[in-house]
Amino acid sequence: MARRKRCSSPLSTFLQESSIHGLRYLAMSEGASARTAWLLAVCSSLCAACAIVYLNLEGWMRSPVVVTTVKTVTVKVGDKEE
Repeated sequence: MARRKRCSSPLSTFLQESSIHGLRYLAMSEGASARTAWLLAVCSSLCAACAIVYLNLEGWMRSPVVVTTVKTVTVKVGDKEE
Protein backbone atom coordinates (compact mmCIF):
# COMPACT_ATOMS: atom_id res chain seq x y z
CA MET A 1 0.00 0.00 0.00
CA ALA A 2 1.43 3.37 -0.99
CA ARG A 3 2.02 5.86 1.76
CA ARG A 4 -0.09 8.94 1.58
CA LYS A 5 1.85 12.20 1.72
CA ARG A 6 0.65 14.37 4.57
CA CYS A 7 0.34 18.13 4.57
CA SER A 8 3.07 19.82 6.53
CA SER A 9 1.11 22.30 8.59
CA PRO A 10 2.55 24.06 11.64
CA LEU A 11 0.32 21.91 13.88
CA SER A 12 1.52 18.70 12.23
CA THR A 13 5.13 19.82 12.56
CA PHE A 14 4.59 20.64 16.25
CA LEU A 15 2.96 17.27 16.91
CA GLN A 16 5.75 15.37 15.14
CA GLU A 17 8.55 17.19 16.96
CA SER A 18 6.94 17.51 20.39
CA SER A 19 8.59 15.87 23.38
CA ILE A 20 5.20 15.41 25.07
CA HIS A 21 4.64 11.66 24.96
CA GLY A 22 1.76 10.65 22.71
CA LEU A 23 1.46 13.80 20.61
CA ARG A 24 3.92 12.46 18.03
CA TYR A 25 1.71 9.43 17.45
CA LEU A 26 -1.31 11.64 16.70
CA ALA A 27 0.49 13.04 13.67
CA MET A 28 2.32 9.88 12.61
CA SER A 29 -0.35 7.19 13.03
CA GLU A 30 -1.44 5.66 9.75
CA GLY A 31 -4.95 4.45 10.53
CA ALA A 32 -7.90 6.40 11.82
CA SER A 33 -8.44 3.86 14.60
CA ALA A 34 -4.83 4.21 15.80
CA ARG A 35 -5.07 8.00 15.73
CA THR A 36 -8.39 7.86 17.62
CA ALA A 37 -6.89 5.55 20.26
CA TRP A 38 -3.91 7.91 20.76
CA LEU A 39 -6.21 10.93 20.91
CA LEU A 40 -8.32 9.19 23.56
CA ALA A 41 -5.19 8.26 25.55
CA VAL A 42 -3.75 11.80 25.40
CA CYS A 43 -7.07 13.46 26.30
CA SER A 44 -7.80 11.08 29.18
CA SER A 45 -4.27 11.59 30.55
CA LEU A 46 -4.71 15.36 30.34
CA CYS A 47 -8.07 15.13 32.13
CA ALA A 48 -6.57 12.93 34.86
CA ALA A 49 -3.67 15.35 35.37
CA CYS A 50 -6.07 18.32 35.61
CA ALA A 51 -8.24 16.43 38.11
CA ILE A 52 -5.23 15.65 40.31
CA VAL A 53 -4.09 19.28 40.26
CA TYR A 54 -7.63 20.45 41.07
CA LEU A 55 -8.03 18.03 43.98
CA ASN A 56 -4.64 18.97 45.43
CA LEU A 57 -5.39 22.67 45.10
CA GLU A 58 -8.82 22.23 46.67
CA GLY A 59 -7.29 20.31 49.59
CA TRP A 60 -4.67 23.01 50.08
CA MET A 61 -7.35 25.74 50.03
CA ARG A 62 -9.30 23.92 52.76
CA SER A 63 -6.23 23.32 54.92
CA PRO A 64 -3.16 25.25 53.84
CA VAL A 65 0.23 24.12 54.99
CA VAL A 66 1.80 26.46 57.53
CA VAL A 67 5.58 26.54 57.65
CA THR A 68 7.13 27.57 60.95
CA THR A 69 10.78 28.31 61.46
CA VAL A 70 12.43 27.92 64.82
CA LYS A 71 15.58 29.74 65.84
CA THR A 72 18.24 27.15 66.51
CA VAL A 73 20.38 27.22 69.61
CA THR A 74 23.87 25.76 69.54
CA VAL A 75 25.10 24.09 72.70
CA LYS A 76 28.55 22.57 73.05
CA VAL A 77 28.61 18.88 73.78
CA GLY A 78 29.57 18.31 77.38
CA ASP A 79 28.18 21.60 78.70
CA LYS A 80 25.64 21.09 81.41
CA GLU A 81 22.60 23.23 81.48
CA GLU A 82 21.78 24.42 84.95
